[in-house]
Amino acid sequence: MGAGCGGALLRNPSAPAQATALADALAALAERDDAFLSGDFNLMAEYMTDDYLQTDIHGVVQDKKAWLANYYRPMASELKAGRLRWDLFQRSELKTRLMNNVVVIVGNLRYRCVTQSPEIVQASDAHVLHFTHVWAMRDTRWKLAVVHNAGAIAT
Repeated sequence: MGAGCGGALLRNPSAPAQATALADALAALAERDDAFLSGDFNLMAEYMTDDYLQTDIHGVVQDKKAWLANYYRPMASELKAGRLRWDLFQRSELKTRLMNNVVVIVGNLRYRCVTQSPEIVQASDAHVLHFTHVWAMRDTRWKLAVVHNAGAIAT
């Protein structure tokens, strides 16, 4: 759970230290995505700062407690029960910026989920989401502090 900078404050870090910090934040993002896709509620909560905020594609802002309760807990139950699965979840066009102990990651997420019951299997259309993540070094780990999601504009 990448924290290659050891949690030390990064002020004017050298190029190798910057590269390590960015690589560690991207590794944390990948580990968080794995937890998200598998329905690992506890690990998802661990990857979020206590003061986490998220703005969804509809402009709704939720804190950590609300997001976990209203969005992720029901989804995690469906994932664990096998009634929901992601058959496409691919991040692309990632851009990163390191600012002291914060990494900002901007990019696109292409995703599609499949719902399943004994009678029917239904796949949604693939969607693209534009996202901005703010990762903060907390307790020697990169944790997700802020998320802003926006739906892609159809062309």
